[in-house]
Amino acid sequence: MPVVYAATTTTKIMPLGDSITDCDFWRTLLFNKLTVNGYDVKFVGSQGTHEGHSGMLVTDLAATTNLTDWLSASNPDIVMMHFGTNDCWSNKGTEAILDAYTVLVAQMRANNPNMKIVVAQIIPLHPNDDADYIARVKDLNSSMLSWSRDLSTSESPITLVNQYSGFDTSTDTYDGVHPNNSGSQKMCDKWYETLAALLAISPTTPSSTASDLDGTLQLTTETNAWSTGSTINLYIKNTSNAKVSGWKLIINKSDITISNIWGGVLTESDDTYMITPLSWNQVIDAGGTINLGIQTTGIPEANFSYTLE
Repeated sequence: MPVVYAATTTTKIMPLGDSITDCDFWRTLLFNKLTVNGYDVKFVGSQGTHEGHSGMLVTDLAATTNLTDWLSASNPDIVMMHFGTNDCWSNKGTEAILDAYTVLVAQMRANNPNMKIVVAQIIPLHPNDDADYIARVKDLNSSMLSWSRDLSTSESPITLVNQYSGFDTSTDTYDGVHPNNSGSQKMCDKWYETLAALLAISPTTPSSTASDLDGTLQLTTETNAWSTGSTINLYIKNTSNAKVSGWKLIINKSDITISNIWGGVLTESDDTYMITPLSWNQVIDAGGTINLGIQTTGIPEANFSYTLE
């Protein structure tokens, strides 16, 4: 296990964007990577833990007061924004997108004059048609450099994260637009590098692994469903007063069809799925919670059968 760090207060982070934020894969990886390395953070938003809105254009959002309302409800310390993919798809143009960014930044600072703003140079866009989306995305990303430099302040800095470089739509997305497992890991790692530099922490001594367990593990879920499937956030909490090393979640196939997983290892038998941890989320501290997730095909049973041990 890595050395554990603890912050003095919980930092609230709002992930803001469109379906690339809503689809969740990288969000769960990022939250887990931050917390396993000791950062005391909470993801916030009207969608439970985020403000990812499928199909939304940033130019449309800037024409409303929706962001002002969302900010007032959750009061984040940091906004991390990957936005503009749908605008590039709709050929709104770089100038209009940057103007929308500027409106949103003003709304963020009106909510918190010391808001830290992290903006992604967005991942490549290459759906299955002939439009030159790559050129549109490249133009937007390159124009962000001067935009962020001119608008950034010492009280409310704007930090760019280059999510474009090293990202390949043929291997890192499942449809030319949305990240798959490898793409999500790349996005997670780049967000993490920037956020870790922004978060103020102080080291503490890691606790030793306890040998006795006098409580149980509890599972809670958060489902985002659509007509042909869903993503389900899984939260496993250690309610005991000792650290748990190793866990296993078994789900009946009769209730659910899993097509993808993040934050765990999936093994199938004839009747069940077994999910076991990765190296970084094997241990759950006393009273602690880990987060992982699955994607399903079809609509899952609201109360699917499982065994957690």
